[in-house]
Amino acid sequence: MVGPLKLQIGVLHHEEIHFLVLEDSTSEVILGRTWLEQHDPIISWQTGDVLKWGNQSFPGCFPEVPVLSPVPGPVPSSVPSSKKIQVVFYEDRNFQGRSYECMGDSGDFSSYMSRCHSCRVESGCWMMYDHPNYMGNQYFFRRGEYADYMSMFGMSNCIRSCRMIPMHRGSYKMRIYERENFMGQMYEMMDDCDNIMDRYRMSHCQSCHVMDGHWLMYEQPHYRGRMWYFRPGEYRSFSNMGGMRFMSMKRINDSYF
Repeated sequence: MVGPLKLQIGVLHHEEIHFLVLEDSTSEVILGRTWLEQHDPIISWQTGDVLKWGNQSFPGCFPEVPVLSPVPGPVPSSVPSSKKIQVVFYEDRNFQGRSYECMGDSGDFSSYMSRCHSCRVESGCWMMYDHPNYMGNQYFFRRGEYADYMSMFGMSNCIRSCRMIPMHRGSYKMRIYERENFMGQMYEMMDDCDNIMDRYRMSHCQSCHVMDGHWLMYEQPHYRGRMWYFRPGEYRSFSNMGGMRFMSMKRINDSYF
């Protein structure tokens, strides 16, 4: 175990200080774009320094190969450890029965517990799925206690897999298209929209390109009905999403965290 380490990168934001806490100095972790999106560490850097961490590189994220140098002293209380970003699942309602602590994405709970009827989200935002491998209906959970989430959300099946949503700091941008493969009418969105029919005279959208931020899209206006989580990427067709036609969209911004 090592103490807090400061990551100094010359190409990132100017004079903004945070901390990165590593739990295991022997682990071989390549902090590429995929790792950063999944774990969203709080990083510290200063301009003007080009550093390196052994022979490990940061593919797709930084042009330099950074290095970590120790920062003396304790971790400030305002800086959360990655260990705090977790959700605890319980077999029975009201947080009873066996429990399973989840620190990140989990594609299948079956090896840990046969059922799940309550959970505590201790930090972060999560998408929960009622089938393994991030399939089935999707549900958005933020920090809080869910003593009987199935009744709360009207679920017929319990949670079987979960995905942690990284906190996004920056602008939001998404293009929605009337037809598949980015065809038909196109509108660019940078904020929430509670009804695409009212705003754009658009009856539905069938493809989208999420350029910045993480979004929730709903099958009914005013953020009602079934939802679907969209992270940055191209979505050429919604035909494999249970035939959903999305009518409202909401950003997952830092107010949820």
